[in-house]
Amino acid sequence: MNYDDDDQPVYDTRVFPYINCLFVLLLKNNSIVVKCQATADPPADIYITFPDNQSLLQPRSHGKKTITVTHVESIERDKPVSGKYECQAINNDGKSEVLEKCAIDAVVKKGLPARSQKDFHLEFSARHFNIR
Repeated sequence: MNYDDDDQPVYDTRVFPYINCLFVLLLKNNSIVVKCQATADPPADIYITFPDNQSLLQPRSHGKKTITVTHVESIERDKPVSGKYECQAINNDGKSEVLEKCAIDAVVKKGLPARSQKDFHLEFSARHFNIR
């Protein structure tokens, strides 16, 4: 236990990086939505990797302990949507396990899905890989 100048206890609030959830939605308007939520203290960089091995980085400059990164893009004809999606959080304390998803969670015909993020939370599968 650490103490401040007035001999009051100082609690360590560091949180090793971890991924809360990852889900992928395919919209009928030919768009795909990838959402990844991570928690870390100090804040972490968030990496999302797509089936075509392209990566998206949300740098730790957001300054938040928990952050949700949402990526929406139109699907091009030659762009693969099926395959492996990955999410990982990295800060000075270390790396989270990579959360991997190999399936689309839902196809949304109109508007947002009736199910909440918490429902999708239960469907992910986690496996440990290293981001290169």
